[in-house]
Amino acid sequence: MGRSLAEQSSASVDAPAALFPWLGALFEGVDALGGFPVRAANMLARLGVGRGGRVIDLGCGKGAAAVAIARRCGCRVLGVDACPAFVESARRLAAARGVSPLVRFEVGDFRRLRVPRRFDAAVMLGCDPLDRAAERLRGLVRRGGVYVADDALAPDPRSPYSARAAAAFIASLGDRVEAIATVPGPVLARAVSRTLAAVRANGARLSAERPELRRAVGAFLRAQDRSARELLTRWRAAIVGVRRGP
Repeated sequence: MGRSLAEQSSASVDAPAALFPWLGALFEGVDALGGFPVRAANMLARLGVGRGGRVIDLGCGKGAAAVAIARRCGCRVLGVDACPAFVESARRLAAARGVSPLVRFEVGDFRRLRVPRRFDAAVMLGCDPLDRAAERLRGLVRRGGVYVADDALAPDPRSPYSARAAAAFIASLGDRVEAIATVPGPVLARAVSRTLAAVRANGARLSAERPELRRAVGAFLRAQDRSARELLTRWRAAIVGVRRGP
């Protein structure tokens, strides 16, 4: 049996499902919930997404990527996320950045998403690993369109999790990797440090306000620390741009 929507949404940010109603509080002050939205927006622009284009952002979180894409590319963007608090934050961000006419955010389950026509581009950052993201995204994109996802890749080219292996998997789908942007170590370290500082402070505040959540919050914070340590020491954070095949 598949995981519930709350379980899947919470797992994407390394949180127990019990904390789903409090994800907004735990990530207060964290604009980008994984991924590097400006880098993803720049990649889409290089791959030909521009004015008049239609883009969908799955697991859009607080809207950082969708807003960055609308500003950089001048295209229309639909963001979908399961967390109502994140979607409200996304709408406020779009208004603050002056792109509300271009960006629409919806609360929904992207696992069951049905669209009347395919998009020019699709994005997923900080959710599924590349293989699952690719299989999900390519079905939403027109032939010749592009999709962008992020993942942690192994530095050893012989690894089954290397950039080379990722390109081979994408080719097996009939698509082609057109760009891989590795996030520089110092940039990644600063981003991880800021996020950890924010979630630790938020977790401490939530535990004080809701003692019954203390155990779940503790598990969440340990998972955040573990994921950050592994990302900084074992992997290379990368954004992958793919052209869908004919």
